[in-house]
Amino acid sequence: MATSDGAKPQEAPDLAPEARLRLIVEAAADGVVELDTAQVVVRANEAFCRMIHRSATEVVGRDWAALAAEVGGDGSLADLPATGEAVLDGEGRSTFLEARSSVLPTEPPGTLLVIRDVTASKVAEQTIRTLFQFLQDRDEDRTRLLRRTNMTIEAERNRIARDLHDGPIQGISAAGLSLEAVKLMLAAGDVREAADMIGRIRRELSEEAEGLRRLMSNLRPPLLEERGLVPAVRELCARFSAERRVPVEVRATCEAPVPQDVEVLAYRIVQEALSNVAKHAEATRVSVRVEGAAGSLEIEIADDGNGFDPNKVREFLRRGKVGLASMRERTELTAGTFTVRSRPGGGTAVRASLPYEILATARTLP
Repeated sequence: MATSDGAKPQEAPDLAPEARLRLIVEAAADGVVELDTAQVVVRANEAFCRMIHRSATEVVGRDWAALAAEVGGDGSLADLPATGEAVLDGEGRSTFLEARSSVLPTEPPGTLLVIRDVTASKVAEQTIRTLFQFLQDRDEDRTRLLRRTNMTIEAERNRIARDLHDGPIQGISAAGLSLEAVKLMLAAGDVREAADMIGRIRRELSEEAEGLRRLMSNLRPPLLEERGLVPAVRELCARFSAERRVPVEVRATCEAPVPQDVEVLAYRIVQEALSNVAKHAEATRVSVRVEGAAGSLEIEIADDGNGFDPNKVREFLRRGKVGLASMRERTELTAGTFTVRSRPGGGTAVRASLPYEILATARTLP
């Protein structure tokens, strides 16, 4: 039969069956090895020789166990005919082999091994396993974070309830009793004493109103709402310095607008850090740095106080003690990073990086 250009197609050479079989074995992508009853290599194709980095003359006629010991690895190659698996180490990488064995109907019977390099699939499997473990760890971290966040919310609600009960509610209840007393005084004609009592009630109610304003300010500082993060941080540091009589150096700048939720998180981190300084540091000087640029908000609060053993930071974070856990959780809400530097007697510095452009991009995704 002629081709379209009139030329006859080339025919495959007429090979003898044995030669043709040998050609097929040599061309196979898998390794093919024939072993005799004494486990000596009778034949081995080029693919297997490449797997073990040996020439055919170095393989054929060798005892399988001796060849495996020479090739090295973890010793599993020697057991490959029985186990069907082996690992070879060399050139900075591991080669994973899998084999199927068949009994050759020769006299005496031999063994035929068909060996495949499965390194790529093993690496892919290990990668998938590693990614799955990573996702499991992240899911566990998320679960712990949600649980701790819920606990924090409940603790904050309890604190607010206590503040309301111990402050305004007690004050208003006392004012109600005082008004009853005023009523009795007026009924008895003691107008002057009643007027004095009304004056005291007015002052008490004024103090309770101021307490409520402070409570509302702590929940959502008006300055943060009205003018943004930088003025609110400066006001917070000024109030801390006045109350604690500790000088606070403030460096706060934002080159671009910061999302409102990130501003709140940043403000709470500074607030919590200053609270820690007040409770534990016995510091004589504090510095606060807030810088917003390139889509990230950098926050650092440092003091020259007592400090602590940095080896205990993980323990503090794991147990959720002090304010470190709270600051870390707020940082993680923005997929940011939180670090702590400290040493006994050498002060403490906490730093949080909040990448707000990532959050903005995530919000716009469908």
